[in-house]
Amino acid sequence: MKITSIKLIKHRIFANFRWAGRGLDDFLRYNLIYGWNYSGKTTISNLFQLIEEGNDLSEDNATFVCEDIGDIDLTSLSAIATLPSVRVFNRRFIENHVSFTSDNLTSPITVVIGKSAPERQRLLEEKRVESGLKSNEIGKLDKAAKKAIKSSEEYGSEQAKTINTRLGKPGNPYWTYRRNQFEKDCTKATTTIMLSDEDYDANLVKKDATSKEDIDLLRLEVPKVNTIYENVRGILQRDITSVPIRALLEDHILSEWTGIGLRIHDDRRSETCLFCTNKIPEFRLKQLRTHFDKSYNKLLEDIEDASNTLKKSVRILQSPSLPDESRFYDHLTTKYGQAKQGYVAAIHFVVDALKGIENELNVKLTKPFQVIQIATPKIEFDISKLESLNAVIEKHNAYSANLLTEVNKALEQLHNHVISKCLPRFRELKSEVKDIKKKLDDENSNKVDLDNEIGRLESELKSNRPPVDALNVDLINYLGHSELQLEYEDTGYRLKRDGRYANDLSEGEKTALAFLFFLQRLSDTSFELEKGIVMIDDPVSSLDANCLFYAFGFMKEKTKDAGQLFILTHNFQFFSLVRNWFNHINKKFRKFYQLNCGYDSGKRNASLDPLDKLLWQHESEYHYLFKMIKIRAEDSSTGRDLAADYSYPNIARRLLESFLAFRYPNKKSFHDRIESITGIESSKRTRIERYLQSGSHDCSIPESAHDPSILSETSEILIDLLKLIETADKGHYDEMVLTYESSLIT
Repeated sequence: MKITSIKLIKHRIFANFRWAGRGLDDFLRYNLIYGWNYSGKTTISNLFQLIEEGNDLSEDNATFVCEDIGDIDLTSLSAIATLPSVRVFNRRFIENHVSFTSDNLTSPITVVIGKSAPERQRLLEEKRVESGLKSNEIGKLDKAAKKAIKSSEEYGSEQAKTINTRLGKPGNPYWTYRRNQFEKDCTKATTTIMLSDEDYDANLVKKDATSKEDIDLLRLEVPKVNTIYENVRGILQRDITSVPIRALLEDHILSEWTGIGLRIHDDRRSETCLFCTNKIPEFRLKQLRTHFDKSYNKLLEDIEDASNTLKKSVRILQSPSLPDESRFYDHLTTKYGQAKQGYVAAIHFVVDALKGIENELNVKLTKPFQVIQIATPKIEFDISKLESLNAVIEKHNAYSANLLTEVNKALEQLHNHVISKCLPRFRELKSEVKDIKKKLDDENSNKVDLDNEIGRLESELKSNRPPVDALNVDLINYLGHSELQLEYEDTGYRLKRDGRYANDLSEGEKTALAFLFFLQRLSDTSFELEKGIVMIDDPVSSLDANCLFYAFGFMKEKTKDAGQLFILTHNFQFFSLVRNWFNHINKKFRKFYQLNCGYDSGKRNASLDPLDKLLWQHESEYHYLFKMIKIRAEDSSTGRDLAADYSYPNIARRLLESFLAFRYPNKKSFHDRIESITGIESSKRTRIERYLQSGSHDCSIPESAHDPSILSETSEILIDLLKLIETADKGHYDEMVLTYESSLIT
């Protein structure tokens, strides 16, 4: 699948190029296109590159013709299913596949080679810089996170210490209270529980409360006072049947003494008085026994029993020992005092009543034969007083039992108060830590992604770069010497010159490295050289003339089997080498073309034309340059656009330099060589030199360098220049005129 022609180009320097009507033959297998700088070579190669990439021409239009497809509209390449297989070497290829970097003028040069290598390397370096910045940012965030964590921990430790100091005592949960527990408590807190000042102070007191011993309840077996009373009343109202002795009735002491003595006398069966030892008369004993009969004795016994019961009841009522007020908790002492007072009063009331009854019995004892009447008072013990007293004791004991709970409750409320007070600051600090950690995690995640991307780019660059050994062999073959060699470095290569790291590289050497990679790519499995199209634009630009022949030979060997080959160059020496190669190929397989650039209405207008026969007939472009100068000198047309003459100072200088170099080889400067020609006026020599110096420094045509006043004299100056050559060497001049005239014959 070959490109046979370029139907039209309306793009960049090609204002309106059309293949038809220019006497152009179709492209063949081998095609050589010669053109000076700024004549359209780059535009042509870039259009070929669009076909290679399948990218549409985004501005203007161009149409190529392919032998198997027909017209190829370059503005719609993406819509064409099958395009010719093309490989293009040009400036864009170099920019897209090779990069040369050095930190400074004295640093070694690093070379990166590979498909899209410069862009990938640029991206890699950006990513590395970004990774470094990320590392710095992560370092800053990590430092900030540690600072925030430290602040949070210091705050937690400070508050935990406060809680421990204020609330902690051996045995309670705040004795070992630490920061971790403080943070857990703050984290669990969902609401704030603040105490009033009064409750806060009360809890401060309560949390320091100490436990008091329990107090036994007051146990009292309350006598059956009413029963006792009824029994005593019966005794007091008893009427005995004995005959009383008046003296004994009137003398209680005597009666008691006599009664006791009689019982002793009877018990001992004594017939005499145990007091006076006299015999007691029988009648007296009978009187005494009548006085102290069984009912009497029974009364005495009952009085004694009742009296003992009363005494016992009093002892029982008075027996409980009441606890001292100091044993009670402060808040119960008042209640206890009130209950105690009521209890004591109730006891005294009953005891007084019982003692009153006992007094009545004593009266009965002295007057046993007298019936004594007593009132019936309500002297029942008020049991509620005992219950009230015990209720206070039970409260005391219950408070003791619940004291730990109460203390813990106070501690908990105080703790919650402190937690609630600290919560805003705690949350602020934790939020700060969380935010920084979130940023840190995000940055670390981004750093991981970035490093993965860096790893991917490094792997791609390394895997796509040509083997260094093969490149070094090609460098030797291409340049004809082994001064330049490469070694692996990072994702590319480090350049050595004569065994030392090189810190400079000529444009020709840079182009050479890129071109070697291009030639290696022609053997890729993705490109079939024998069926593909190869376009090469100025592969030896700026290359040392000594290396040119080696470079040409290397290129020839690598491209000779191409299905179709296009070579564009402005270097006449290289052009000659390729031309001579093609001349040894059957002419039905090779074609020569020339790019020309003129001016139309002040704008450049390039065209592709058949190669001027002076260029392919001669080994230098000297004859062609003479022809161009001769044609322009003889052009006397008026109204010529000055822009059309922009290139002539350069053409004239190249022609004259070549002539003078051979004519006056011993003269060192261009000025000295011109001045050596004496057969022409000095003023004309000066005008010629001024014209040549105005804008003719290389093959380029920088438009701003031209002086319109000088360009307007182009025709006259070129006539003088030809006259100068004729004056210096008329025989040579005449031969050149003959050559010129023969070239005009078609």
